[in-house]
Amino acid sequence: MAVTEKNQWLHILLILFVILAVAGSVTTYLSVTSAYESAAKAKTQTDEAKKQTEIVKVAEELTGMAVAFSGVPGVDAPTIDEAKAGVESIRRSTANFDALQSQFLVPAEEMLKIYESDMKDAPQGVETWRSLATYLVNVVNSKNKTIQEKDDQNARTKAEADTKVKEAETERDTAVTAKNKAESDLAAEQQKYAADIKKLNDQLASLTQSTADNNRKFSSDVQKEQEERKKLASVINVQKTTIEKQSDIISTLTRTDFEIPDGRITSVNGATKIVWLNLGYLDALPNQIKFNVYDSQAAAFDESAKKGEIKIQRIVGPHTAEAIIIEKDNSNPILPDDFIFTPTWTPGQRTKYYLAGKFDLDGDGKSDQERVKALLKRSGGEIVGELLQDGTKAGNEIDPYVRYLVYGGKPDNATLSLELDKIRQKANAEGVKVISFDLLLTNLGLGSEARVISGGVEKKNSFAPRRPKTATFGN
Repeated sequence: MAVTEKNQWLHILLILFVILAVAGSVTTYLSVTSAYESAAKAKTQTDEAKKQTEIVKVAEELTGMAVAFSGVPGVDAPTIDEAKAGVESIRRSTANFDALQSQFLVPAEEMLKIYESDMKDAPQGVETWRSLATYLVNVVNSKNKTIQEKDDQNARTKAEADTKVKEAETERDTAVTAKNKAESDLAAEQQKYAADIKKLNDQLASLTQSTADNNRKFSSDVQKEQEERKKLASVINVQKTTIEKQSDIISTLTRTDFEIPDGRITSVNGATKIVWLNLGYLDALPNQIKFNVYDSQAAAFDESAKKGEIKIQRIVGPHTAEAIIIEKDNSNPILPDDFIFTPTWTPGQRTKYYLAGKFDLDGDGKSDQERVKALLKRSGGEIVGELLQDGTKAGNEIDPYVRYLVYGGKPDNATLSLELDKIRQKANAEGVKVISFDLLLTNLGLGSEARVISGGVEKKNSFAPRRPKTATFGN
């Protein structure tokens, strides 16, 4: 019985020991777990505080960049170089924080990109947006002042041009008065001539009656003289009509718009005295025409502002021509952009031609008259009439408005040759200049192109004439 009770106490003690051991283990586990949780929470708070410190630093750097680039006065801001370097600093600070990169790094890089784009063409000393804005305002004010000065200058130039036009009109009226007087004097001379002829006829009649022996011979002489007189009267009438038509043409072609230039000089070679113009065959520019040269800043085109004189010697392209300087002022040289002007021609005014003769360019015995027409039309000419190879005529007759009778050579056909002689006589009577086709092509700068023919078919020619550099004109 005693042994049994003792065993019971041992069992009770063992149970109590186990219970205490378990209780201690639980208490120890809870204490350790609490300690780990406190340490983790402390570390999280430390990391958050460090992150907030980095955010504040990055925000301050971004703000410093904005202040430096803006140029706000009275604010302690970093220098421009420090602000530019701030992007790299922000990049390093946000390297481990993706959210901060999108929040601070991207705006910083965009701000630097915009700043460098705005300051790319800024003058020295302008480094901030505020100074750039001030500079641009000053530039705009300066430009506005220059524009106003130009407007004033244009107004003065127009007033001077109006005065020149009035003076020209006065000179024209004086010339018209002189022309009327000359016509009146001509009529008086014609009346005197008619009276002299009548007196001569009376004397001839008296001599005829006085001698019968000389009657036949004298009558024959009188008849010849009368025929010559008729021819002379006919020539006088034709010349008078030609003079009147030429006067009308001169009056029509004479220009009074002295304030408008015909073109500009695009390039100058002082060593060879060669210049290039912005006019060509599409402007109907004739060869060998002379232009006066005026400074690009000239207010009026009169003799006092004239710099020199040039003469066209070769048509190079649609709007390009070569000219030679025939008169210049060494103290005031001819330069690119200088104006050119002539009172006897207007851009687009086409030269009128009449074609007659044998046009065999390649020596194959066949007529190349159609190609001749194409070349002259391309160079700005107008074919008003022509003598065809079968002896018929096409277009209009020759009149004083025709500039050139283009003579292609004596035809082999006698009938065609006779018609050609009649046309040449008509041209001389009308005051039309007769020019050989070869000389005309040389003057127009088309001589070599007209000869690039084989069997009536134009050959391909890879040669391209050298052109001067294109000049830029003010609006």
